[in-house]
Amino acid sequence: MSLDLDLFEQAIREIGPPAGYPSPLPAHVAQWLEGLPLSEDWHDFLHSHSAASDYEVGPVTLYAHRSVFVQTTEFPHVVESHHLLLGTALSGDPLAMDMTSGAIGYLPHDRLWSIASPGELRSLFRRIAPSVGSCVERALRDRDFPADYHQAETG
Repeated sequence: MSLDLDLFEQAIREIGPPAGYPSPLPAHVAQWLEGLPLSEDWHDFLHSHSAASDYEVGPVTLYAHRSVFVQTTEFPHVVESHHLLLGTALSGDPLAMDMTSGAIGYLPHDRLWSIASPGELRSLFRRIAPSVGSCVERALRDRDFPADYHQAETG
């Protein structure tokens, strides 16, 4: 599973690193991540590319390490469906990573509270990029980048 780190790092250089980037993960966040079914590459990425504050890349906001933890743990079906919340669209739709494939996509914010099962949430995931690097690169450059769940679903 490729993360396309070169694309991610190039985009961060272009927008200017966010405050506290890179920032070491707090111990409780690192311990929580160790319990998730993440690839070694994703563990390494989250340890070495986390920021201390949320930051904008095009139409999305990428979460700081604390926000990844708080937002993901707020919705039990998110982890059960093998997703990790990495950010948000302006509409409030979560930007998520599929822990099985590494793909990045949106989940519908208006449905998160009413999801009946992890399978239902998996079926709602709308893939927008094969990797975190390609997602950030597209968000920065592509005028047709889907800005939310609805655009990802119809585009």
